[in-house]
Amino acid sequence: MHDKKFVTRREGVKLANDQGIPLSIGRVNKDSMDGIGPQRAGRYGPTYLYSPQEFLRYATERVLKNASEAAKANGPSLRPGAVVTTQIPSAPVRCTGAGTTEFERSAMSEALVPSVVPHQGSD
Repeated sequence: MHDKKFVTRREGVKLANDQGIPLSIGRVNKDSMDGIGPQRAGRYGPTYLYSPQEFLRYATERVLKNASEAAKANGPSLRPGAVVTTQIPSAPVRCTGAGTTEFERSAMSEALVPSVVPHQGSD
C-alpha cells in the first residue's frame, strides 16, 4: 500500500491530506502532547517515526461523523460555535443611586455559575 516503512509527523499529515483527511501538523503535535496522537513506531535522533498505517488509523479516527458525536468526544469546550451563558439569580433591579444597584451587590456576593451551551447550528 505505502512504499515507506516509516513516516515523520509532517509526512503523515501529507499522507492523511492526500487521503482527503483535513489534518494539520498542529493538531498532531497537540494530540501527541496530550497522549492521544498516533502510536510511535520508533525514533531516529530527535524525530519520532510512525508506520503509515498507524498514522492513517489515527487520522481516520479523528474524523467525526457529526457535531453531536464531536461534542461527546470532546466534552464541553469554548471552541468556535459554543455559546457561554451565566446563570444569574432573578431579582428585581433597583438603583440605590450610589453607582451600584442592589442586584449588582447581591450578584457579587453570590457565586455566578458559568455554563457552556453547545451550538445548535445546522451541519
